[in-house]
Amino acid sequence: MARNQKAVPKLADWARSEDVASPDALDSFDSTTAAALRAAVEILTSEGWEAVTPVNVAARAHMERSEIDSIWADRNALVRDAVRSVAIKAATELLTNDGWDAVTQAKVAERSGLGRATLYRYWPKREDLVRDVVVGHMAIRTHIEPSGDFESDLLDELHNMATEMRERSLNTVLAAIIDRAEFQADQRKLKLEIHNSGTAVVRSLIQDAIARGELRSGTDIDASISLLVGPVVYRALVSDEPLGREFTSWLVRTFLDANGAAQPTRGRQKRA
Repeated sequence: MARNQKAVPKLADWARSEDVASPDALDSFDSTTAAALRAAVEILTSEGWEAVTPVNVAARAHMERSEIDSIWADRNALVRDAVRSVAIKAATELLTNDGWDAVTQAKVAERSGLGRATLYRYWPKREDLVRDVVVGHMAIRTHIEPSGDFESDLLDELHNMATEMRERSLNTVLAAIIDRAEFQADQRKLKLEIHNSGTAVVRSLIQDAIARGELRSGTDIDASISLLVGPVVYRALVSDEPLGREFTSWLVRTFLDANGAAQPTRGRQKRA
């Protein structure tokens, strides 16, 4: 199994939730669902929502109608997911290119080609639209599949985080969230939600390493996350220093030198 694995959410679960995946999240669905939703989006943007039907989507995606019916319970759900995908893609482009204040129903409608009434139907309040875009965009897309080698797993997870901070402009959006969280209670909640989600794998790796005896039993998990993730965020937001593998390797080695168990265990491998 590949080390860098993407979760495969159920589209129905995503559609029922308040959170909306970012544009590249299609890649995280199973191939059948992703192909069907791409087809629905293509039809929506080229022919309009009236043409988004199970029959047309099946034809465009080269699938059987029964496959489409197994993904969406009815046409309304199909149209809803296509509309939300198009809107979120346009909103994310506005967020990363023009900034937080550019994400409004009017500007998203203009950029996406959807009607304003459609945007207001799904997001009556601008705050809800911004939240869905931010949560979807800030989600770390590539988490490692733990192998049991704590040092290697931790290094790869931090490297993935550092890479996405730069390549997907997560640093820009995170800076805006931190700024607004100082003055808005709802944004403080959003900031903590993103933090908890983004560091969940690191937390799990540390907990497992403590259980295996690779870290001292009294290791403070929250402090450890701060020591490991904090420098990545600092370089991305403040110092603008390199976030390459050399840096994340140094972070992991320094952490293990300070917190590793007195006797090495089999799970840990020495790095060159």
